[in-house]
Amino acid sequence: MFDASGTGFLVGANELGELRIGGYALVRYINQMPADQEFTDHLGNVRPVDTRHDLEFHRAMLHFRGWLMSPKFRYQITSWTVMSTDQTTLFGFMGYQFNKQFNLYSGTVAVGGSRSLYGSHPYWMAHDRVLADEYFRGGFSNGVWVNGEAVPGLWYHLTVANNLSQLGIAANQLDRGLSSGGSLWWMPTTHEFGPNGGYGDYEHHENLATRFGMTTARSRETSQQLSDNRPENTQTKLADSVPLFETGALATGVTGERRPTYGSFRSTLG
Repeated sequence: MFDASGTGFLVGANELGELRIGGYALVRYINQMPADQEFTDHLGNVRPVDTRHDLEFHRAMLHFRGWLMSPKFRYQITSWTVMSTDQTTLFGFMGYQFNKQFNLYSGTVAVGGSRSLYGSHPYWMAHDRVLADEYFRGGFSNGVWVNGEAVPGLWYHLTVANNLSQLGIAANQLDRGLSSGGSLWWMPTTHEFGPNGGYGDYEHHENLATRFGMTTARSRETSQQLSDNRPENTQTKLADSVPLFETGALATGVTGERRPTYGSFRSTLG
């Protein structure tokens, strides 16, 4: 059995549990010619643009999800790979859905900072991410979170996690600080915004669907003491794409090592 909402194919179910398998894949062509391009950063330095011209089976995700012992105890394990950047990882979560108003989970979670991290990833129109969203959004880390529908149409999501983005980050690269984030959104007309809460008309609505909300994220990030001073955690960046902890990002010859606070707050209207 296949569910078009994205839950995947039902492999099996009995009184002890359920397993569904779903997937997502993207083939991408990029043309950034001419090959020699450059830009000027916020300090007036001229930097080369690493242009590309290639075809890639860019990203693939396999989801194994369902419940164990009770339909309230949910789990998901995801195999994720980005061939373009030679990244492969396995992540997931488990949690208990006490009732419609309160659910408790632990595992890999979106920290916050942007609406795109709540439900619609990776089902987006056009480019992988809108540039403004890419700048403001947080990332995915390991932590605990609660969510639920407080009253009909009003939802919340609160997260405490290790850092802003743990993808590609080993445990010994983390400091002892924690990140936090959350989101609040209201859907007054239909009390829904499609199966995955996507952008625009990507999700079909029979009736007028409205959504108002806000989301925030906060995290103290470090340079992680990497030998090349370019942290794998690329979520913390300056407006012109220069990594914050790169030597020369803030001033000539200066490398940031302390813990500036990353903060993001956005309101949304859909």
